[in-house]
Amino acid sequence: MSARSYLGTAAAAALLAAAPLVAFLTTNQYPLASPEAGLLLAACAAGGALLGLSALLGASAAALALGAAAVLSLDLLFGLHASKAALVLVPLACLLLRRHIALVITAAFSVLFATTAFARSEPPVMLHIVLDEHIGLDGIPRGIAGGAEFERWLAGSWLDAGFRIHAGAYSQYADTRNSIANLLNFSSSADDWAHFDAGRSKPYVLARSAYFRHLAARGYRLHVYQSDYMDFCRVPGVTYASCFSYRANSVGALPGTSLGTLERVRLIVNSFLATSSYLNRLRSMVGYHAVSRVGPIPVLRALERLEQDLRRASPGQAYFAHLLIPHYPYVLDEACRIREHVGDWLYNVVAHDAPVPNSADSRAERYRRYFAQIRCQQRLLRRLFDALEQAGAWRDAHVIVHGDHGSRIARRLAVTENAGRLAPEDFADHFSTLFAVRMPGTQAEVSRGPRTLQELLREVLGLPAQRSPALVYLRTPDGDSLIPLPRDTGPAPR
Repeated sequence: MSARSYLGTAAAAALLAAAPLVAFLTTNQYPLASPEAGLLLAACAAGGALLGLSALLGASAAALALGAAAVLSLDLLFGLHASKAALVLVPLACLLLRRHIALVITAAFSVLFATTAFARSEPPVMLHIVLDEHIGLDGIPRGIAGGAEFERWLAGSWLDAGFRIHAGAYSQYADTRNSIANLLNFSSSADDWAHFDAGRSKPYVLARSAYFRHLAARGYRLHVYQSDYMDFCRVPGVTYASCFSYRANSVGALPGTSLGTLERVRLIVNSFLATSSYLNRLRSMVGYHAVSRVGPIPVLRALERLEQDLRRASPGQAYFAHLLIPHYPYVLDEACRIREHVGDWLYNVVAHDAPVPNSADSRAERYRRYFAQIRCQQRLLRRLFDALEQAGAWRDAHVIVHGDHGSRIARRLAVTENAGRLAPEDFADHFSTLFAVRMPGTQAEVSRGPRTLQELLREVLGLPAQRSPALVYLRTPDGDSLIPLPRDTGPAPR
């Protein structure tokens, strides 16, 4: 055996192993520059060196060995479906070309290796939806009439769509601003204004996002759907393909709805008078609380826009949407019909300035309305998933859907002055939240155990695990500071 024949056989065999491996890694967006990829490629080289020893037995033996390796390589690359013809014909062709087969394989698979390794493949469609004020499975109160049945229905709704649901997911914050800003930076900060531009006027402008930068590094073009509460479209270093904004609370959302004229007048007057701080203070003094918010009605139009865009979804596109649903007031019934009377549009609490936000009865009544609005929400989400299916992107898409905090339909507020009085259901009402994910290789199942949103998002993205501290943050009475409460707040697994 000459050194030349050995090296030729070894090089060809190494390429036969490396080419399908590189194709597999790039298809799954795994970095080829990682240490583990380097070890695997080194193993391919070692395997080639061993197979090269077949040249000791002569050119025919080396050709047959390369033929068998070629069949396996082609199967890994293209799927030969256990073809018997390939098992015979490929080694036979290698045998007929035994004098030059190592050179032929080296040339062909070098080109394949190079084009696979250096070609920029588009990552699969990413759809990331934040459902504002959505409680998690383990946080749903079973003691309320219909609660246990609703929990089973909601779990089934996600499982039927192929999602894994993390029932014990929870946010460390009871408000949207802190929860989303920290999630998008994989952080757990006590700084009330972490990750925001200077200034406290709305919309809150996100100044940093490690998550958006991660998506950009993976080659995604980012589409954002946001309300005027929080602006995600000004993060430096992030290129946006599009930004769609809707007004979170505007009577301009009423035209075109089924709400009657007199009820529209009532809501317009309530919203108009609510712009006066003097009248708001007077209302609080006399205990009069009128509905002045339009709830998730503007979200319906935002969802229509998102649905249209998803019908044209293609690899390399990432869609991030912050949707104010099932956020109070509860204006939609199970069939997504707007409730006829504005007076029936319940908020999450009886009154925001009341010493006790809810009685047992008022909490139960609000949860029943809240459950109905989530049933509507699931109908609307199904339309988005159908749009991805129409685009041919559903099978490979990475879909993440979660809340930002709990329902906040609570009997005691999560503030520092109540720290010693908060019951397990108060923690569940404020911090338990939805987290559901669907992507290739993910099994539809309910996963139990308390997990923070930050931990779960890192896991879905394949980032190194990083435990968040087992605490939640309570707000001080003046509303300007966050105080950590060291406590395992995940609802008890069921």
